[in-house]
Amino acid sequence: MLKVTLKRINVLSVVKWHGVTGLILGFLIGAIYFGIAFYRSEQAALGYGFYYFIGIPLIYFIVTVAGSLVGGTLYNTLSDSFGGMKFEIESENENAENNFPTAPPKTWDAEEARGN
Repeated sequence: MLKVTLKRINVLSVVKWHGVTGLILGFLIGAIYFGIAFYRSEQAALGYGFYYFIGIPLIYFIVTVAGSLVGGTLYNTLSDSFGGMKFEIESENENAENNFPTAPPKTWDAEEARGN
């Protein structure tokens, strides 16, 4: 079992994924609200269609992007103090005790690699 610690995250990557998720979730919530409004009053729902399909997804997108920006930056700031998240990764191959690739060397000498 390999034990790893997540010390830092790429904030823009987190923002990208949370933004897309928020946009999709906002669109689904907007469609549900539109369906409820359409069931109650067809004319009122058609009048607010722009809000349901553009406004709600935009609001969800902005909130999730802002939250992930704050959360990612906060994690990177506090992970130095608290040590980051710890994970245990297990191989699915039962025959090999540890089939994870070895870590690359910290320094690499090009002359030594060429054999000079």
